[in-house]
Amino acid sequence: MKPRLGLFDELKEGAQYEVAFDRNLLSLDCVAEIKKLLLSYGFTLDFPPDWQWVLRVEEQGEYVGSLTKRIGKYLSKTNQGKLSESLRNNIGNIITNHTPSDSIYYLDFTQNFDWSAGDFEPQSSCYWDVNYRHLARSFMSDCGFWAVRFYCNNKFRISDGLGRAWIAPFEDHLIMFNPYMFDTACPSAEITHVLKKLFGCSSKTIMLSNNEASDGYLWINQGAGTAFGSSDVLSELNSHIDLQVPTIYCDECCEEIIDNSHKYEHEDNAYCERCFPDRFSFCNECDRYRCANEVAYRCGRYICYECWEKQLSRESQTA
Repeated sequence: MKPRLGLFDELKEGAQYEVAFDRNLLSLDCVAEIKKLLLSYGFTLDFPPDWQWVLRVEEQGEYVGSLTKRIGKYLSKTNQGKLSESLRNNIGNIITNHTPSDSIYYLDFTQNFDWSAGDFEPQSSCYWDVNYRHLARSFMSDCGFWAVRFYCNNKFRISDGLGRAWIAPFEDHLIMFNPYMFDTACPSAEITHVLKKLFGCSSKTIMLSNNEASDGYLWINQGAGTAFGSSDVLSELNSHIDLQVPTIYCDECCEEIIDNSHKYEHEDNAYCERCFPDRFSFCNECDRYRCANEVAYRCGRYICYECWEKQLSRESQTA
């Protein structure tokens, strides 16, 4: 899984870039204010799944052109009337108040996914769950995946993390999935525009899965991704791609874990749901899974020997 030499030369470990970009996207506050305004007029807002909260949509499709034009078409199509001139002006004023004329994006690429939860994505990201799916990060790195990380400034410090996305490289194209960008209504569109400019290529929205699933060991948000490559390559690319990351096997019984949602992890090893409870028990004191023979039921709860000894030591010192 490696990009063709010369096509994505920017994809290098630790490479840092500053990408100047005319901001076509709207902040969360801007989108919220526009929605609030439309709701105050009695409109029902049930936009289609591919709706883009950007100033202009240049691609072909049902909703193209300026934002006010697209909103007007949506209201007309849903039989809610027309977008009045005064309402158009009010939406324009909201956009003006929230949208800078341009912006600079600071980003780097890495195959070391060792930062902490919340640095570049929400704290709740399943890829940092200590008991489930966190091994997918090292697994993706072993398979040649990359992460693109965004920063607030050109210091490129982890503490200034702004967003990230996973990247799977193939011979003549890249696939991006699970994009996050703090304080952005449409992170996928924002990161897509930046990478298109950096790589000097085209993009295409695709349906994405791994071993015919999007909710397994390799979690894929909304089962969707974005492919990057030349126009010729993307025109021949299927609209649904399966990453086919190798299947996980249980380190205890060596059987294939067919349903990835039933996989358990401990100290960089994977276990099936049958073997895991036989091998490990949960300590209610340190909140960690320990080897089953290291945990016992004492004083109404399960506690490992290490915590039990610490507790006895504390009690002896206070006696």
